[in-house]
Amino acid sequence: MSTATEAPALPPPIATAASAEPREWEALVLAIGQPAIKGKVCGLTLRERGRRLCVKAGATRIEIAESPEAAAAFSPTPGRDLLILRVSDQIVHFPLIECVKDVASDRPRIAVSPDGVYGGAIWIPAGAGLCDGAPRGDAAAALAMLGKVDGDS
Repeated sequence: MSTATEAPALPPPIATAASAEPREWEALVLAIGQPAIKGKVCGLTLRERGRRLCVKAGATRIEIAESPEAAAAFSPTPGRDLLILRVSDQIVHFPLIECVKDVASDRPRIAVSPDGVYGGAIWIPAGAGLCDGAPRGDAAAALAMLGKVDGDS
């Protein structure tokens, strides 16, 4: 004689960064100034290297800003994460994006060196509300300021 028993109910799986659903995200590449446009590494300008890096990392939309005005005119898509990547005066590498990109968190992340110097990448998750809730002028001013090379006024 056999009796049917129900299996005990299991709790739902815990969502971790590794199991989190991929979210669409956009990138604003700040390529402001002559070094970004004319400087080359292995045959690629810093601007093009930054663009290709964002493609490789999975950005669904990439905007290149070659002036503070272009950065200020950028309008992020509501509901999408945003990466701001400065290539104006530095060579960027894939690990720079990976160190700030955190799809499991709703908190912005900024790349900084061990010395506390800004590393050139900011990750703003859609859930942080910074892109959706900030007044257009405030967001534009902040993006324009990020385009300045360190020490410029």
